[in-house]
Amino acid sequence: MSLAVVAMTALLVSPVYAAPNSPRSLENGAPVEDPTLTQAEIRRWAELTAAKEQALQGGEVSSQGTVGAMGIISEGLAVGSFGFVTRDVPNFRQETGWWCGPASARQSLAWHRRVSNPRLPLPSQATLAGRIGTTQSGSLTTGIARALNSYNGVFGRVNYAASDLTNQSNPLWAFRWRVGISLHHSASPGTVPVILVQTRYVPRYEGRSSRHYISISGYDERATVVKMRSVDPHWDSRFFGAHWDPVGTSTTRGLFRACLEADRAGTNMAMVW
Repeated sequence: MSLAVVAMTALLVSPVYAAPNSPRSLENGAPVEDPTLTQAEIRRWAELTAAKEQALQGGEVSSQGTVGAMGIISEGLAVGSFGFVTRDVPNFRQETGWWCGPASARQSLAWHRRVSNPRLPLPSQATLAGRIGTTQSGSLTTGIARALNSYNGVFGRVNYAASDLTNQSNPLWAFRWRVGISLHHSASPGTVPVILVQTRYVPRYEGRSSRHYISISGYDERATVVKMRSVDPHWDSRFFGAHWDPVGTSTTRGLFRACLEADRAGTNMAMVW
């Protein structure tokens, strides 16, 4: 084979993507286990989740169930009535292979800054990584919630809960309700949820597997295929950006199954909302 042919062949090979400041082996957004979750901490997060659920439901509990992280959220209260909701959330590319958590937190915090005090500087990914406690193993969901809540009063009212899906009798309903109510105008000021996903269940990742955090800035349940708008901080341009991803079910690919499977893997929770 001539040198010219070799050179031309090299030009035709797909480009190799590498995470910034890290080898591919360090591309990991989240550990499976959360070592900070003592029984007391588990109860505290469950109580925070239950209080938030009840507050967003106006304190009402349906006869169909109880409100709270350890039970179920009342069936039929809001899912199916959100329609189309979006929030203007900027997209930041993660600066290392394991900083999807800080980048997603920064995306969500940027929305709070925009609607409360846009003159204040937005903390860097490095600052947020420090507050979250991010390591080369990734971020903890509880760490992301704590870091976001540390800006309560700085960027208006910032109130996030770290929550499981696996302890819900209807995880799909809980997932859709939490995202929908967080983004809906009736939740004032609301939040921009951050979810942990196993990417192989997200169709646009085409089977590529990693534990990865993204922000959710939109929800559309008007059509048969319910979708959510992911604001993906991935360092790779193939995945970075805002995407309308299907929600799916527990047996079909979509954001719900991706989040549920990430939650099932261990004690690291899968939702910050």
